[in-house]
Amino acid sequence: MFWALLSILCCGVSLQAQIQSRLFGTKTSYFVTGWKNESKISVPGCKPTLFWFLARHGTRNPGISDMEDMRDVLPGVRDKMVEAWRKGVGDMEEEDMNNLIDWAPEFDIKDAMILTRSGQMEHLEMGARWRKRLEDLGSVQDDIEVRSTTKQRAIASAQAFLSGYLGDEDNPRETDRNILESEDYPHIEKDNELLRFYDNCTKYQDEVKNNNKTYKERETFLKSEHFRNLAERVGNKTGVPLSISDISLVWQICRFESAWYPGNYSSWCSVFSYEDLKIYEFLEDLKYYYKDGPAYNITAEMTQPLFADIIEKMITLREGFDRNKTSLNFAHEETVLPFLTALGLYQDKKDILASDWPRKDHLWKTSKIGSFASNVGILVLKCEIPNTREENSSEKIVSSEEADSSEEQDSSEE
Repeated sequence: MFWALLSILCCGVSLQAQIQSRLFGTKTSYFVTGWKNESKISVPGCKPTLFWFLARHGTRNPGISDMEDMRDVLPGVRDKMVEAWRKGVGDMEEEDMNNLIDWAPEFDIKDAMILTRSGQMEHLEMGARWRKRLEDLGSVQDDIEVRSTTKQRAIASAQAFLSGYLGDEDNPRETDRNILESEDYPHIEKDNELLRFYDNCTKYQDEVKNNNKTYKERETFLKSEHFRNLAERVGNKTGVPLSISDISLVWQICRFESAWYPGNYSSWCSVFSYEDLKIYEFLEDLKYYYKDGPAYNITAEMTQPLFADIIEKMITLREGFDRNKTSLNFAHEETVLPFLTALGLYQDKKDILASDWPRKDHLWKTSKIGSFASNVGILVLKCEIPNTREENSSEKIVSSEEADSSEEQDSSEE
C-alpha cells in the first residue's frame, strides 16, 4: 500500500490563438483561460481519499474608486471620441462608435467588488466539472469542508461552486439558488486567518505590499517609450489626444466588460491594437511578479498556514481516518498567486524587468495563472500494490509526472 499525491495545477493556458486579445492579467475571465476537461481522474489501482482545493473568487465588479472614475470620466472621453469621429478624424469603425454612443455605465457604486453573474457561472460550471472528475470520491455532505474569506465575492463563489458540485450535473444552472440557508449543502466556514494570511503578515505588508520599491519596474515600464508609442497609436485611432491615465481607464472598462460578458466584445477594446493589449498585459505581470510572486522570499513563506492545513489532513489520513474528505477553499488572487510561488511554479530564471519588453517568453503570466477563478487542486490517492523486492517500501509520494498525468502541462483547474 502506498500514497500517491497528484497535484492538479491551475490557472490556465489559452487553448486558441484567437483568444489572445482577451487576456487582461488578473481581470481575465476564466471562460477564456480555464481548462474545461470533464474526464474522470483515474489511476489504476488507486482510489481518491482527499481533495484539497483553493480557488480565487470569480469575476467581480471593480472597486469604488475605479467605478467612480468609469462613471465620471469615461462619458467625457467617449464624447470627445464621438466628436472627432463625426469630423472624420481618427480611424474608429462605425459599429464601435455607435455602440459607444449608446454606452452608459451599467453598475451601481454600492455593488463595488461583488461577484457578478459571470463570476457565479465560472464557479458553478467548474463545480459541475469537478463533480464528474471526482466521481469516485463521492459528494457526501458530511465529508465536505467548505471555507471562505468573509468577502461577499468569495462566499458567493463558494455557493456557486457547491451548486455545481452537489447539484444536477447535467443542468447545473438549474441549481442556482441561495444555498446558505439550505440544509442540503455544507456550512461555509469563514476563515480569514487561513485564507487571508497576508493581512496578518507584518513583514509582507511593510516590505512588499506597501513598499514603493515593489512597484518600481511597473512604474518604469509605464513611463517608457512603449507607453508613449501606445498613447500615440490610441490617439491616432480615436482622433483624440488622451493621457495615459485616461487610456488606462479605457483599458479597465475594456477588460471588466470582457469578463462580465464573456463571448461578447466590448467596443471600448476597439481603441487598442493587439500590441497595445499585450503591453498592458505585461504591465500587469510586472506588478504581480513583485507583489505576489517570487521576487521576495516572504511572499512564499507567509503561505505556511495553507501548507500546515494540507499536511495536517494528510497525516490524519495516514493515521487511519478512512473517510473520503473534500476541502474546498475560496479566497483571492493574493492567496492563490503566493501559493503558486511557494510551490515553485511559473518561476523565471531571473526577475522580469521593464527592460525585458518586447520579450514575451516569461513564465509569470498573470492572465494564465491569476485570472478570475484561477485555482489549485491537490488530490491524494490511496493505492494498493503488491510488495516486491524492488518496491519494498509501504509509502511513496508520486508526482503528477510520475503518475503520467497531463494536469500540469494542460493547466487550469481540472
